[in-house]
Amino acid sequence: MQAILDFKGLGSANEFIRQANNQWTGTLENLAHSIMLQ
Repeated sequence: MQAILDFKGLGSANEFIRQANNQWTGTLENLAHSIMLQ
């Protein structure tokens, strides 16, 4: 049972990391666009 819980926790962590990476990439893209517009 514990292994299943650990696996679910790992999945949540991977999803969290993936979303954080997407947000960071989006922020960098917005920053790049802002710099190019100046």
